[in-house]
Amino acid sequence: MANQEYAEGQKARQKDGSIIVMKGGHWVATGPTASATAPKGDAVMKRQAAATLSKEQPIVDAAHRGLNALNEFDQINDRLHPTGGFINSTANSVRKFFGNADLERIDQLSKGFARQQGAQEKGSVSNYEGKMFEGMVGGPNRPYSTNKSFSQAARHQSQEIINRHQFKDIFLQKNGTLVGSDAAYDSRPRKAPPSTRKGPSGWTVTETP
Repeated sequence: MANQEYAEGQKARQKDGSIIVMKGGHWVATGPTASATAPKGDAVMKRQAAATLSKEQPIVDAAHRGLNALNEFDQINDRLHPTGGFINSTANSVRKFFGNADLERIDQLSKGFARQQGAQEKGSVSNYEGKMFEGMVGGPNRPYSTNKSFSQAARHQSQEIINRHQFKDIFLQKNGTLVGSDAAYDSRPRKAPPSTRKGPSGWTVTETP
């Protein structure tokens, strides 16, 4: 018999990667099989993917803070209902001089949006670049409708960051990897996105159909 050609305790590897050993004249599956070792490799990949998601978390946290700031921005914009232009700017200067909490706060929010936008574009920005980005966001001296358009575009951007991260987290739990997650997110069924146009200051304005 073929088994008599092998010594007791001798091991062999089968085509599927499984390990068998000669015991009592019979081949017995005993060692770790390919299917048994695979989960270990999968676990390593899953930990690495989870670490990737963890590194993205600060960006997601910033997006959540951005949404909260935009809510506050919209409320102040509704109260002030600025018209833009020289007269509006002059009136705001006078009101700031005498102290106006809404103007001071919307100014702070506007500068915060500029810093965040600058950080996304350049990493760290100079004072000059910071001023440049300030001109690309809404503020107290811009018309009400311009501020609304800016807020809508910025809100869409922040929500997209959050949605993609949540999708990738679910994808990882189901598949054990992030490979293909971005493509799956981009191809998922969803409503047609709003149309966009280029704003006067260089930022994208999101328009509902």
